[in-house]
Amino acid sequence: MKTPVIQARIKSLKCREGTRIETSLVSLPFYGTSNAFNDVETDMPIVLRIGPYRFGFFASDIGEPPHIHIRRERRKAKFWLFPEVRLANSERFAMHELRSLRKIVVQHRVYFLERWNEFFAG
Repeated sequence: MKTPVIQARIKSLKCREGTRIETSLVSLPFYGTSNAFNDVETDMPIVLRIGPYRFGFFASDIGEPPHIHIRRERRKAKFWLFPEVRLANSERFAMHELRSLRKIVVQHRVYFLERWNEFFAG
C-alpha cells in the first residue's frame, strides 16, 4: 500500500545575506499521529484551522466525492464540496453553528478542493 502524502507550499524567504529561496511545493509522507500536519485526536490531516475548528480529510476518503470534515472537540460535520457546498452529516453541532460553518466552507471551497486534489492525486 502506498503511503499517503501531504503537500506543503514553502513560501519565498529572504535570508539575512540577501539570498532568496523561491516558492516550491514539497511532498511530505503522512504517517498517522507521528506527522506534524496531523491532528493527534482524530488521525485527520488538517488543511485549515479557524478558531476552534479543524478542517481536513482522511486518507480513507479516497473514492468519495470531494468533501471536508470539520472537528471541534467532540463535534463533527462533513460538507460536500462538489458540485455545491452542502451538509452531508453532523454530530453535536447546533444549527446556528452549522450555518456559520457552511459559510466558512463556501469561502474556502476552492482552497479545500485544491488540497483534496493534491492529497489524493499521489
